[in-house]
Amino acid sequence: EASGHSVAYFNPLWKNMKNLEKKYGVKLPLYLHAGESCSLYNHNISEIPMEDNKRIGHALNLIYSPKLMEKVKQNQNLIEVSPISNQILGYVSDLRNHPARVLLANNVNISINSDDPGVFGYDGLSYDFWMAYLNWDLTVKDLVAYGRFPHRSWWQNNEVEESEIIEWSLGETGIEYLKDRLVSTLSGGERQRAWIAMALAQKPQLLMLDEPTTYLDIGHQLEVLNIIKKLNIEHKISIVMVVHDLNQALQYADNIVVMAEGEIVASGSPQSVITKDLLKGIFGVEADEIINSLGYKNFLPLKLVKPKNKQD
Repeated sequence: EASGHSVAYFNPLWKNMKNLEKKYGVKLPLYLHAGESCSLYNHNISEIPMEDNKRIGHALNLIYSPKLMEKVKQNQNLIEVSPISNQILGYVSDLRNHPARVLLANNVNISINSDDPGVFGYDGLSYDFWMAYLNWDLTVKDLVAYGRFPHRSWWQNNEVEESEIIEWSLGETGIEYLKDRLVSTLSGGERQRAWIAMALAQKPQLLMLDEPTTYLDIGHQLEVLNIIKKLNIEHKISIVMVVHDLNQALQYADNIVVMAEGEIVASGSPQSVITKDLLKGIFGVEADEIINSLGYKNFLPLKLVKPKNKQD
């Protein structure tokens, strides 16, 4: 494609692969990374599904040919989508309007990938994956259903049980009424509950949360923390959670680990670990200690002081 030739130009080479498979006794599956064009005049995408290939890269203009889209579905081709790089390179002007939204709506198999993880600094699951979730037309129920992927297999799939678990996850997080809403239209608190519901659908024994209350207003913070506490108490799910609000840790945690500069400096029950001396020594904050109406110790920051573990 880059050399100016169409995909069809290379047909003799594709066909010769069959001979090579027979000659050497190995499988040579064909993966064509072409179709990186939104132009109606680019015919590569129309030629790709005619080959005996397994995957198609980008396929940005596939949406303009319904019959070809059906052919791709019949062949069970997988479309490899790189949403963020497509936007960076100018193939789409807005991630929310990426053609993959149409492919998903028409039940075309797609995978969300990074074009070049090294270039974008990705390590492991790429940022494309999460941004696509937030910007494409996925309903809350669709999002929660993805939590069941680890438990699905092509030879055994109990749809009734799957549906019950999804509905249970929606119910436990209090978002049944949001199940038909698009994820992109949710508030911060609603979206956080949707993510927790997706994790819950996996039926985990351990739930790891990184700052689940960040960017939420105080009401949504308490809402999310109450859901997490309920999962721990009623369903015996162990929770490992990173929080920076010490008063929240004092109220919701059973055990706490305090870290400074990558080292554990204290651990144990929150009421015994979090003290005025610790706040002054680790965080450089002088605070008043009070007991709130629920019986929990709380701290009111007063002023900054020099932490004991800091050097001039």
